[in-house]
Amino acid sequence: MRALRSYTTYLAALGLIDHQLLSLTTRKIHFPIIFLLAELIYRATKLVTLGVCTLAGSVLFAPIFVVNFLCYKAQDVRIRDETRPV
Repeated sequence: MRALRSYTTYLAALGLIDHQLLSLTTRKIHFPIIFLLAELIYRATKLVTLGVCTLAGSVLFAPIFVVNFLCYKAQDVRIRDETRPV
């Protein structure tokens, strides 16, 4: 039971599920460091690529966010002034 828990924990750390493996050995599970390095490089590259792709949308919508923030801030000041006792 302990070996199974260790096995599933190790797979979860890699982001894998049991049926995604190509083969199964009864020995201690050992993935080569090159496999782990390749997975790290792939995921980092994917993260950077998706982050760069979202920059265009963020820049185009930035004025909308700023105007929305300023409108809510002005509305808050107006409400505060109206509800202040004289």
